[in-house]
Amino acid sequence: MQPPGKDGTEEDREWLNLPGATEAEEEDFYLLPENHKAWELFCACSTQWRVGMAGPTGLDYPAVESVMRMFCVKPKKQKDLLWRIQHLERGALAAWSDKANG
Repeated sequence: MQPPGKDGTEEDREWLNLPGATEAEEEDFYLLPENHKAWELFCACSTQWRVGMAGPTGLDYPAVESVMRMFCVKPKKQKDLLWRIQHLERGALAAWSDKANG
């Protein structure tokens, strides 16, 4: 199966096993203020997933570093933010795995 175009369409979401917009909007969550920047960066990296035969395998870290530079994150804060982004990444991977395994 050829991957669909990477333009954020519903077909792309289905191919990557991502929730549709309406499904994602139905789930509310609380974000601690100290995690806001990590969440903002994580969302900015939403198109930077490495994808294998079984689906997403993780974020492309050079791309994450590039996004941090584009968002003018100071080098001394990058290590902490990467750690927080990695927690979000593990949560997303776990959720996709749970969804794929029923």
